[in-house]
Amino acid sequence: VSAEDYTPWGYYMGNIENDNLGLIGAGVATLRIAIFVPGDGILAGGTVAGVNVPVADASAVTALSAWVTPTLSSDETYTQQVDLTGYASGFNQAIFDEPYTVTESGCYVGYTITVNTALNTQGSKYPAVYDPSTQVPNSFWIWYSAQYGWQDIGNDYGQSCLQALFKDLQLPETAAHFGTIKNAVTGVN
Repeated sequence: VSAEDYTPWGYYMGNIENDNLGLIGAGVATLRIAIFVPGDGILAGGTVAGVNVPVADASAVTALSAWVTPTLSSDETYTQQVDLTGYASGFNQAIFDEPYTVTESGCYVGYTITVNTALNTQGSKYPAVYDPSTQVPNSFWIWYSAQYGWQDIGNDYGQSCLQALFKDLQLPETAAHFGTIKNAVTGVN
């Protein structure tokens, strides 16, 4: 999914061309989507070099930017931000001018997307792509407008498909990520 020298990290690490993914947006023209990057474990002290931005329908997108920030706020002031051009349906890689170092407080990576809601496509009416298979807090933050502000909907909808791109992240040879077990089956004897 990403170019060499970058390690993608997110709550969803699958392919964007997946029929089981969901879309949300309800015709809102501009949305902000974010995930929380924890400042502990292997990510502590890591540097976020950019973002893999998921786009459902590139023909509906009129503006797209990616960003990183220590806290979410109602205004659009970010530590690093980059505007994307030439985006396509699927993952779009945005690289910051200067990488952002993850502190022990963590940070948020995200994107702002504006779509043409007059178009009659799913991606124009519902531009935020998410995985409904696992509900996790901090995995899907969404901003509709000043009226609603930021909301953590990861527990209700699932996990956003956006990913942070780390530079020089030292992953251990063996690692595990624990998810929620939905159904368990045991056999007799």
